[in-house]
Amino acid sequence: MQNSLLIKGFRAEENLSAHQIVALNSDGHALPATSKSAFAIGVTAELSTSAGAIADVLLHGIAEVTLDSNVAVGAALTAASNGTATTATAPCRVIGLAMKAGVTGDRIPVLLAPSQLS
Repeated sequence: MQNSLLIKGFRAEENLSAHQIVALNSDGHALPATSKSAFAIGVTAELSTSAGAIADVLLHGIAEVTLDSNVAVGAALTAASNGTATTATAPCRVIGLAMKAGVTGDRIPVLLAPSQLS
């Protein structure tokens, strides 16, 4: 269940999947966030986007993300491999809070709250 309050279009630097955590490169283009230190800014909407096209990225609200590992409800989440989410461990950039527990491969709702965990 997605409940977006702010969506912005970003040019996709490479192919993006639906429900993927994204970061920005130095040109301001979106690409999958692939590590906990990536400048994760939001989550792609419900459609995949080809490289060079405009991707809808949810910046505020509730988004769905795919999990890279098991997470507990309320856990702070960060980017893992290929734009998936995992439980945040300091230091890292947080994308949001898990609104439901899940296991690897699940897609769960996340309250977007980008921040830094020191």
